[in-house]
Amino acid sequence: MARRKGIAFEEMALAEWVAEVRFGSIPARIRSHAVAIFQDTLGVILRGAQAPEVQRLVAETPALARGGATVLTGEFRRTDPFTAAWLNGTAGIFLELDEGHRPTGHPGIHVLPAALALAEWKGRSGREFLTGFILGYEVAARISHATRLRQGVHPHGHMGAVGAAAACAKLLGLDASRIRHAMGAAASLALATSWTPCFHGATVRNFFAGTAGAIGLRAALAARAGFTAPDRPFRETFGRLLGTRFDPDRLVEGLGKGYEIASNYVKFHACCACNHPGLDALDTILRRETIAPEEVTRVVVETTPRFTIMDSPYRPIPLSAKFSLPYAVATRLVTGGTFVDAFEGAPLHDRHIQRLSRRVLVRAGAEWGRRWPRQAGATVTLYLTTGKRLRASCANPIGSAANPAPPGALRRKFLALTAPVLNGNAPAAWTALGRAASMPTMAEVGRLLRRMGGRRAADRGHA
Repeated sequence: MARRKGIAFEEMALAEWVAEVRFGSIPARIRSHAVAIFQDTLGVILRGAQAPEVQRLVAETPALARGGATVLTGEFRRTDPFTAAWLNGTAGIFLELDEGHRPTGHPGIHVLPAALALAEWKGRSGREFLTGFILGYEVAARISHATRLRQGVHPHGHMGAVGAAAACAKLLGLDASRIRHAMGAAASLALATSWTPCFHGATVRNFFAGTAGAIGLRAALAARAGFTAPDRPFRETFGRLLGTRFDPDRLVEGLGKGYEIASNYVKFHACCACNHPGLDALDTILRRETIAPEEVTRVVVETTPRFTIMDSPYRPIPLSAKFSLPYAVATRLVTGGTFVDAFEGAPLHDRHIQRLSRRVLVRAGAEWGRRWPRQAGATVTLYLTTGKRLRASCANPIGSAANPAPPGALRRKFLALTAPVLNGNAPAAWTALGRAASMPTMAEVGRLLRRMGGRRAADRGHA
C-alpha cells in the first residue's frame, strides 16, 4: 500500500475517516446500539462507584463548581474532566460488568468516560457525544485487530487510550492531521499493563482503563494546542513494545462498511468474560436439574484455549475471585448466582465454595480452539455422587453479538445495579438516558443524575 511522505498511510486514512464521519451518516441501528451501551455502561459505573475504595478516592478529589464534569458517585460532585474520566473509568471496572469486544478487551470503559467528561465540560450535544464514542470505539477495536499483544500483556490501558483520543479529538472538532497527532500521542503514552494484578486481586488493575481514558483526553487537547506525535507510533507501541506484530492494513480494511461496536458483548456475570461461556453452560445444566452442591464430586470445564488463563486458585479478594473460573463455578453452585453479591463479602470466605472450587478442572478444548474466534465457547460436565454425569455446552455467551441478550435484559440489569443509588428513580433514569441522542448538551446527564440521586445537599454547591 502506498505511503505518504513521512506518514503511515493507514494511520492518516483512519484519522481522515474519523474527521469526516457525521452522526447522520452512521446507520440508525448503530446509533441505537451505542445508546444502549451508553445506558448499560452508566449503570455499571454508578454501582461500581459505590465500592469503598472508589468512595474514599472520590473524597480526596477537589470539587469544581464551574467548568467541570460529573463524577458518577452518590454525591455526583463535579471536578475537572481529566479526573472525572479517570474516576468514572475506574468505577466502571470494579464490578467486571462493563461491556467488551473481542479481542480488544473493553473499549467502551476506556472511551466513554473520557468522551462524556469532555462533552459535559464543553457542552457538546448528545449527537456529537455519540458520534465521538462510536468512532473512538472503532479506532480502539481496529488497533486490536492489527495487533498481537505479547504474552502476559493485559488488553486494558493502551488501545483504549488511542480510542479515547480519537473520540475526544472528534468532539473538539480537530482536523484529520491533528486527530492523527492526538491518536499518536495517546499511543506514545500507552500503559504497560499486566494480567498479574487480576489474579493477585491487586486493584491497581482497576486504574488501567480510567487512566488510559484520561490520557486520551489529554492527548486530544495537546494535539489541539499543537503538540505532535512521531510517525508510525502504532507500529512502535503495538508492534514492538506491547506486541509482537502489527498489521497496519487492518486499520483501514473495510473502513466505513460496518462498525465494530455492533459486534461487542454485554455482561451478565460479574466476572471476567473468559468465564462466561462456562457459566452459561453450567446455567443450562442447572435449568434442567436441581443439584445440591454436596452432590458434586467434580466439575470439568473444557473451554477456548486462551480462556484457560482463568484456571487459577482465588484469593478471598473480589478482584481475584472474578478472575478465577473455579471460584465462579463453585459460587454459582453454592449461592445460586453470579451477579455482584456472589463475588464479594461472605461468599469469598465460604468453606463450601472453597472446597468445591478445588474440584473444578479447567482444560483447553481442542474443538473450541478450532472454532475461535467465530465462537467463544465452553463445555461443562458435572460428576455427581450418584455416578450421574450432566453435560452442556455454550457456543457464545448470552449478550454476545452471536447470542444477543433477550429483550429487556439490559434494562433489568440497569435497574438491579442502580436501585441502591438512584432512590427509586432507576426506571426514569433508564428512560431519560435512552434519549441521549436528543440531548442538547451532555451536561444534562450530570443534572439528571444529581436530581434523581436525591443527594443534592452533599453536592457541594453545584448548579
